Amino acid sequence: MKNNIYYISGKITGCDLREAQKKFFNAEREIMDKFPDSGFVNPMGTYLGSNVSWDRYMEVDLELLEKYANAIYMLSDYRESKGAILELERAKELGYKIVYQ
Repeated sequence: MKNNIYYISGKITGCDLREAQKKFFNAEREIMDKFPDSGFVNPMGTYLGSNVSWDRYMEVDLELLEKYANAIYMLSDYRESKGAILELERAKELGYKIVYQ
């Protein structure tokens, strides 16, 4: 059985940056606790600068999802995020394992 690499997906836009970072880094620990043989890709580890468009961030995030992950970990607030919903739809298209927080 192959190890899953979870892409962490949830609301970022409109959140305080520090609170969003805390939420995503807590998700890393949850993944390590629940799935000790698995890895993760955390989009909060990517910072392109404050003047970069949402579309550019989504382009990079979807590339991370497609290139490095084979599963997705949906944070509890994902329904409030247009980007997280797009990431979930793409993960479904790719046949990824989906885990909800």
